[in-house]
Amino acid sequence: MSINKNNSETNLQKQRNIVLNHWILQKVSALILIPTGIWFLFIIKDFLYYDFTNKILWFKNFYNSLLLSIFILVSIFHLRLGLTVVIEDYIHSLKRKKTLLSLLEILYLFLAVFTVIIISILYKGYNV
Repeated sequence: MSINKNNSETNLQKQRNIVLNHWILQKVSALILIPTGIWFLFIIKDFLYYDFTNKILWFKNFYNSLLLSIFILVSIFHLRLGLTVVIEDYIHSLKRKKTLLSLLEILYLFLAVFTVIIISILYKGYNV
């Protein structure tokens, strides 16, 4: 009997740690998004009016490509954290929940890899 009680307390503590880590990651990613989001808003207003050559030159700047990559990747990560909570809270069918979470993980991975590839291609100066 005491083994079963200890085991349930351990599982509850593990679950609390997972939730706390998730919450901390969401807040840290939001803090990273604040300065990069402000940077993106100031940059995008000028970037939209550049011609093709100037846009490629903008991407060839290491810091521009790095900051844009960080902004997009952290945004994808923050989106993943938020949608995971929504799915876990509002989808009650265990099978649907697991399926949705798995499909979204694949989508997030695809978006992250696609972002890095495209920005690195533009950084090297190739035409997309």
